[in-house]
Amino acid sequence: MALLMGMKFFRVKMVPIEEFEASFQFLQECAQYFLEVRDKDVKHALAGLFVEILVPVAAAVKNEVNVPCLKNFVEMLYASTLDTATKNKHKLAIFPLLTCLLCVSQKSFFLSNWHYFLTMCLQHLKNRDPKMARVALESLYRLLWVYMIRIKCESNSATHSRLASIVNSLFPKGSKTVVPRDTPLNIFVKIIQFIAQERLDFAMRDIVFDLLSVGRPIKVILSPERMAIGLRAFLVVADSLQQKEGDPPMPHTLAVLPS
Repeated sequence: MALLMGMKFFRVKMVPIEEFEASFQFLQECAQYFLEVRDKDVKHALAGLFVEILVPVAAAVKNEVNVPCLKNFVEMLYASTLDTATKNKHKLAIFPLLTCLLCVSQKSFFLSNWHYFLTMCLQHLKNRDPKMARVALESLYRLLWVYMIRIKCESNSATHSRLASIVNSLFPKGSKTVVPRDTPLNIFVKIIQFIAQERLDFAMRDIVFDLLSVGRPIKVILSPERMAIGLRAFLVVADSLQQKEGDPPMPHTLAVLPS
């Protein structure tokens, strides 16, 4: 455990490529230990450590996803980690790790695998445990950034269907609230901003206008939270278009991990 605590300060060097490869050779050895270890606490501590190390990589990675040592690291861990994530005692610790593995994977790997994990995240948004709901939302938040900003979506019909399932889960039609409840509104605003970056018409017509009840008679404002999200998202998107800011950075908030 002391060794794991010491590794909290380990950071992958993106350049030169030799340093990047050396970092992932080392992480592959840690991954082998992660796959073999049976102790739950050690497994969870290692998962949390991988997340801390991989989040900055996920935010900066571009062509590096094609480097064999990173590709091997993702493929080595992914299937086993996905299997572990289906077990209740591991979900809180493993969801963020699965998210990071997808976020540093190649485009083909991401598009082949993310929809299954996305469904798991959407199912947990209504989890009675607020920690689990929040972890699922943060996983969704990061995956959506990679899908919209780094990968630039898929075909129109596939993208529309993915986005519709996400939006209908977060902002259920006919509901006065958002899912999960008691979540900082800026997360929802950011999600709409990511979608607007590549699919502005969808973000405005299918999300913002719906949240603001555009075209519907409003006698009494029954869902102020939804309207606040819609209004703030509209202002953020309009401002970034005006400023020509380019792509928003990857979210850095870390999920609340179990101790």
